[in-house]
Amino acid sequence: MLDNGATCVAYTEANNKILEEQTNTLIQLSTPTIQLWEGILLLPIVGVLDSIRSQNMMEELLKRTVQTSSPVSIIDIVGVANVDSSVANHLIKIVRSAKLLGNTCILSGLSPEVAQTLVEVGVDLEGINTTSNLRNALKLGLEIVNMTIKENHTNKNKEKEETYEIL
Repeated sequence: MLDNGATCVAYTEANNKILEEQTNTLIQLSTPTIQLWEGILLLPIVGVLDSIRSQNMMEELLKRTVQTSSPVSIIDIVGVANVDSSVANHLIKIVRSAKLLGNTCILSGLSPEVAQTLVEVGVDLEGINTTSNLRNALKLGLEIVNMTIKENHTNKNKEKEETYEIL
């Protein structure tokens, strides 16, 4: 009888360890920090943002900021399911923490509805760079790292073609 009890305890502990490892892997996969360009990190957020996930995102962004010496991070919230005062406060904590490391954050993916909600709940975004989309955020990020995008809209045959050159 005691052997069965010890076996059950060992089995439960092994399962808990596997579950913890899987949870950590899932958290890492759900909060990627991508080097978008030299000096520019991207933190795309999709789904629900709660305090635990926010903390993990902040730790990952700060770690990658130090590893890459990136002066700019883009936090793209276009995929966030719901933006309320709690989510906004989590985002502001991430932005302020990154700023302490010399990193300028750009909050991108703000829809008109999200902008209106943030104003209605009284979230203070003073001093935080915001854009409506990732394209504009990348342009701003490149400006911050002293690069510009030169856009060419026509080719030799006068057909519409978009090409970009980073200067």
